Amino acid sequence: MILAPSQAERDRAVAAFQRDWGAVDEVLYGLCRDHPGHGDRRAVAAKVVLIGRAYSAGLERQVEVPEGGQAISAIVDHVVAHSGEIDDMLGDLHAVSEPLTAIGMETIVSVHGRFTALLTSATRGGSVPRSFASKYLHFHNPAVPLYDSYALAGLRRRVRWDRSQLPFACPAGGDDVEDGYYQFCVRFWRLVEACRKAGVAVTVKSLDSCLWSVPTTQQLPVPYQPGDEPGQGLYDFGTGHLEQDMWRRPNRELERAFDILMYGITVDGYSYAQELLGKDLFDLIDGLHERCAGEALGKAGFVDLRLWLFFKQRAWHHSDPPLSDDDEVLHALNAAICDAWDREWPTWQRTRDAQ
Repeated sequence: MILAPSQAERDRAVAAFQRDWGAVDEVLYGLCRDHPGHGDRRAVAAKVVLIGRAYSAGLERQVEVPEGGQAISAIVDHVVAHSGEIDDMLGDLHAVSEPLTAIGMETIVSVHGRFTALLTSATRGGSVPRSFASKYLHFHNPAVPLYDSYALAGLRRRVRWDRSQLPFACPAGGDDVEDGYYQFCVRFWRLVEACRKAGVAVTVKSLDSCLWSVPTTQQLPVPYQPGDEPGQGLYDFGTGHLEQDMWRRPNRELERAFDILMYGITVDGYSYAQELLGKDLFDLIDGLHERCAGEALGKAGFVDLRLWLFFKQRAWHHSDPPLSDDDEVLHALNAAICDAWDREWPTWQRTRDAQ
């Protein structure tokens, strides 16, 4: 099943994008066009910072920072130290342009895999910066599809995964994991083909705008916003509707540690564990820690992650240690919660609607 956007949907999405992001992207395209290489440290720093922060790619929170150092400096040093390799990778992309072809997509997946692997060698705990890699490559070559959890969620709603329909194989070194960049690009290419058959004129950027517009057209819940707590019960944990409170949509744009912790108590974790899981929350803590810490974080289920954040909020509340907005562990937990919600919410919603 492929739900290709209509020409009207495509035009509305592009118009909204141009209104909000067009000028920003023109600056980023121009920066990469004027400074395509990676030998000039100042130019590299400008590209890494502006692309990473404009598109909330989160690379700074993933990188391994030496004692006394700064994340940005560590990233820039790593990129400049491998400038020749990166320039060669971008050189391989020169043959790829729009309109896209399956061969071009295979090349994109290959370069993305190599670039991601190079960046991963500088990240903490082997964290894979596939989102930043796609965005950084895109602004050097607009034919590269942009990957993040929002685009992935929109694409998954439009294109059902079907391993029997693979228009191109994953090249050596490609990101061939579930919902990784290879699978993303396969779905993306199938959507491109469906649009062409339907007579809808699309580019990589216009399709990206359509994918980002899917949550609005699909009427997804509004993400949690700081300051919502009084309406949700600041001291009694949520509204009392345990399932609805549990599946309250998280917000990956939260920057303050306090706001992340306050999202944690929009569900009553004590009652949820007792009434829906049949366990005392404290009897679950060891298992939650094992499933939601370190390298296991990205594979943890949404409910586990929510309960773990609730427990961390209560631990902070009772001990009242100072909070740091640069708490990388807390930000990583919030990102994992957002990713898990994107993966699991459609299934939970369909199950609830069927009841």
